[in-house]
Amino acid sequence: MDVKTQAEVQLVFNETSTQSVPELTDISDTLKEAVTNPNITFGNLSVDVTTIIVKVPTTNITTTTTAAPVIPTAIITTTTTETTAVALTKVPVVFRSRGETFTSDLSNPSSQAFQSRALLIKTQVEPFYQSAFTSFNSLTVTEFSSGSIINTMNLAFSSSSVPNSKEIGTVLINAAQKIESFNIDPSSVKVNGTAVTSSGVSSKTSLFTAFFLVVLSLLLSSQH
Repeated sequence: MDVKTQAEVQLVFNETSTQSVPELTDISDTLKEAVTNPNITFGNLSVDVTTIIVKVPTTNITTTTTAAPVIPTAIITTTTTETTAVALTKVPVVFRSRGETFTSDLSNPSSQAFQSRALLIKTQVEPFYQSAFTSFNSLTVTEFSSGSIINTMNLAFSSSSVPNSKEIGTVLINAAQKIESFNIDPSSVKVNGTAVTSSGVSSKTSLFTAFFLVVLSLLLSSQH
């Protein structure tokens, strides 16, 4: 959950310094540069740079007939957003890409081959889970191994609402029919180490088998 807060900070400058007091625009630009610098982090706090306002307290402005106003202090007002961390549960999911060839560089997470395939799986599969579960957070590919190509990934869900293994596996099995960039063998899907099959497919197969047996029985009985 994001909580927005308006923060006000007062900067005090040394009036006796040989350096001149910075202009308001310089103060504003310096702050904007700091909060947008990717190398500077503020934990869970983010700053909306469009809300930064720098002004001079009227009580701190002094004027003379020969000098410009002196700015010993400046007040900065901005809106910050604090993101509350959400507890996540990671669920391991494995599937085989039948007919695809495993190469040794896929065992190295730093290799281009690993990273390219991991990104491909993430971009293709993740949207299906985003649509299926509001508690879904992210998908991370963790490993590739041989056997055609066996793909291992972690699905992260909000700990307060984790789908069961059947629900998680069914989403991937259904996605297999729509993804063409790589192969997903529906019969190979495992969630938390347990094989998952589509009950819908099994049900249709059973009905077809029963129908076939009935027809066969009628044909055989008609021959007597």
